[in-house]
Amino acid sequence: MTLKMFEWPEDRSAELTVQSVVGINLDEIEQDERDRQLGLARAEALAAQASAGIALLRDIAAAMLKHKETDAPLTFSTEHLDAVSRTLVSEVLGRGEVSGQVSEPAPMQIQESVYPGLWRVKSAARADAPECLIIADVPPMLRFHAHKSIDPTMRINKEREGVMNALPVLAEIRDHVKGYVSGSNNHVINFTLLPMSEADMGLMRETLGAGHVDMVSKGYGKCRVCSTRWPNVWSVQFFNAMDTIILDSLEVGDVPVSVRAAGDDFVDSGARILEVIEAYL
Repeated sequence: MTLKMFEWPEDRSAELTVQSVVGINLDEIEQDERDRQLGLARAEALAAQASAGIALLRDIAAAMLKHKETDAPLTFSTEHLDAVSRTLVSEVLGRGEVSGQVSEPAPMQIQESVYPGLWRVKSAARADAPECLIIADVPPMLRFHAHKSIDPTMRINKEREGVMNALPVLAEIRDHVKGYVSGSNNHVINFTLLPMSEADMGLMRETLGAGHVDMVSKGYGKCRVCSTRWPNVWSVQFFNAMDTIILDSLEVGDVPVSVRAAGDDFVDSGARILEVIEAYL
């Protein structure tokens, strides 16, 4: 039996909220491309009435061409746009490979646009809430919540029958949390390779728990990244096309690279947005 880090058979209240990752086949990839082309066609039909939306896209493209991975995030609001311009911007940006949510203190939906490095963030509590468009490797609230955490004391409950390897693993994780320096490489613990019993994994789940950040990426072979209750400790799970976990791990450090934009994505995305404006708008 495969033992998973985040599998919640007892405490359903702690269950992660993003739906299980499903296999992505060629038909779905082709459908994504068709949806993108249809979105651009709809945007083209609106262009004559959406000058404010086009101007916002130009401003975003110009900012992305100059943005570096280490720069502070840049935020653009759509609140000032008229309804037609908002629709045009939404159609052009589309839905990229990474999506998820932050559950606390105010639930927020996070969606990567089709241009990596540009994120669409909005309130999950209000369907009509305007989007914020953020240029960053990841939206800054992900780092904020992971660093803040839920259990900064990192207490380990040692009273559990049948536990063999969980205690030294938890002590290792805690040591790396205390020694983590921003900018250093993440420390990875691969549960697929460790001899962990059901009691061990139960203690791991009980101690670390689920945090407020829950993300899914289709860009690295279908990956789920979730924060835990401990500061800067992440659950990272990779799935195959049959929705079976093939790699179950924890990372101590920055937001895992699986859901982050790369350094060269900003310039490439900025150039692509300008190409779309010239070709369709």
